[in-house]
Amino acid sequence: SGESRMSHALLSLAGLTIKPDQVIESLMRVSRNPISKYEGQEIVVYRNIKLSPLERNDIALQCVSVQREGYAWFKIPLFALDAVFNTYFFTKNLGISSFKVCSNLISWAYANTLRRDAFGVNWKCVSPDTIDDYCRAHPDEWLLSHPANLERGRALDRI
Repeated sequence: SGESRMSHALLSLAGLTIKPDQVIESLMRVSRNPISKYEGQEIVVYRNIKLSPLERNDIALQCVSVQREGYAWFKIPLFALDAVFNTYFFTKNLGISSFKVCSNLISWAYANTLRRDAFGVNWKCVSPDTIDDYCRAHPDEWLLSHPANLERGRALDRI
């Protein structure tokens, strides 16, 4: 879409039997954190309205299965090269796939569960902005909720 709107992506684990409600994200490593960590922050929440409860659960469990894995710092320059050359070549073909940045974690979990690319491109190529652009372009599949602030006690929309 030209201008980058998003800088981070995470997945809500709300609705699972984990209490208090948590998110899973890849920052320094893949880890679970309380949803309250994002209280008062500007966020955009997308919910895939075509998923079954079993698919939602499986996507969340895919993410949890790689908890504690390291962050893919080396992929950041690959995303920059793709942006400069308007391609997905560098992120798709270079680098170690087992380590994931935040958006790769989510896209990988969707791809493993649904057996298809979830955001229009291979999971290795997905950035937070790719997710945002794809979800905005597919309102028949992705419900947008844009709360100005995450209110205390209100969970992020489920997956």
